[in-house]
Amino acid sequence: MPFDTLQVILKVSERCNLACTYCYYFYSGDDTYAKKPPVMKESTAEVVAAFLANGVRELGISRVLIAFHGGEPLLLKPERFQAFCDIFKVALSHVQLAFQVQTNGVLINDEWIAKFQAYDVNIGISIDGAEPENDKFRIANNGKGSYSEVVAGLRKVQAAAQGEKALTAPGTISVINATFDYHKIFTHLHEDLGVEQISFLLPDVQHDTGLPMNTPAENYGDILCQIFDAWLESGAKAKVRQIDRFLSFFQHINEASIPTDWGGQARGTQIIVIQSDGELSIDDSYMVALDWRQSQKTPHVEQTSLKKYLEQPVFTDIANFRATLPNDCKSCCWNRVCGGGDLENRYSKLNGFDNPSIFCDGLKKYYTHVTKYLIANGYSRAEINRRLLGEERIA
Repeated sequence: MPFDTLQVILKVSERCNLACTYCYYFYSGDDTYAKKPPVMKESTAEVVAAFLANGVRELGISRVLIAFHGGEPLLLKPERFQAFCDIFKVALSHVQLAFQVQTNGVLINDEWIAKFQAYDVNIGISIDGAEPENDKFRIANNGKGSYSEVVAGLRKVQAAAQGEKALTAPGTISVINATFDYHKIFTHLHEDLGVEQISFLLPDVQHDTGLPMNTPAENYGDILCQIFDAWLESGAKAKVRQIDRFLSFFQHINEASIPTDWGGQARGTQIIVIQSDGELSIDDSYMVALDWRQSQKTPHVEQTSLKKYLEQPVFTDIANFRATLPNDCKSCCWNRVCGGGDLENRYSKLNGFDNPSIFCDGLKKYYTHVTKYLIANGYSRAEINRRLLGEERIA
């Protein structure tokens, strides 16, 4: 697939200061993180930077996004973070370069804020709701909840987004738990905490693992409907990734621009992961398809080029999986907007990625709910039919 943006998930830390019980990275059955350096060395960052600089020149890539990730990336310490940013800025001075950090927020202090401002870093913070919801799973190793420290970090970034060297306002990511009230959680994040960009993630599961606590998929649809209704009640001003993605389907004019996947990477973007030792791997989101992911090659950046790495069959396979509807989805009226769902949620050992999302029934419920709202508020039924089905009827 042609692309002009390379997103690098840089695992600068392979450890975490929290022990979130649902974490796919540490508790999915893949313990390779334990064999890697706890934090990336500066010498490794230099080798990675040279690998990327040569690769983007060879491939003609014009934009690079470096996402400092983990584990918890702020375990890197501010001084080394600054050194890393300088290394990448020098090596990648010939392209448009942006930095991102996805953090649990606990370690954010004034020193970190100064580094974020100096390098114009976009910050994402993980928080699962108000204190009772967040602290049920997002806990430290001693069992203590993290909510108060996360909010303190969030407030520091929000304050920095108002200052002279203004940062981009932070967004949040919340993992959905079927036992929580998401009308309440959305209201807390948006109105109480003032977050304007919010993402809700379905659990990292696939068909062989099943849904948490054997919860029916429809329950997750109810949750997505709760989020949509709360968003409407709040004035529909916040950017909510799951809502934006679905509504954008009905805003696209060009057929070719219609999304093909509920949650995949943006068009024109290629994602790679680089571990703390300089080893390459495919996107972490596929970790729940553990046997398949572990079967893929993981060369070191010193052993290959970016071009050669991206020529591995797995990247063609992933593009084909995204572009090919599961057989069971071909007669579904939602298939053009859903594309079968997130690849990781489609996986089973028996059929590979040729399954509908394990959340299929819930997604259908959510799509139906939002579409009924659009029709009730004046959106043309004929236009919805055309976009969904290409014909003058709705299933």
